[in-house]
Amino acid sequence: MVDEFIRNKIVKSPGAVLSQNEVYEKYKKFCCEQNEKAETKIWFGRKMNIFGFSSKQISKNERIYFDFLVAD
Repeated sequence: MVDEFIRNKIVKSPGAVLSQNEVYEKYKKFCCEQNEKAETKIWFGRKMNIFGFSSKQISKNERIYFDFLVAD
């Protein structure tokens, strides 16, 4: 489902910054709308990295993604 989420919802936007939590919540909503089970947050992050969307840790409990937005 992560690949479908990327194809259908991710829009490249240089300079954009999103929290990993925000992106993951939008991913879970997308899965729910598709009647599919969402990956765990860890697997979601790993798969995003595989597809070229790596995150950066900015504090102990917070990571961010760069250069894309999630379409509604």
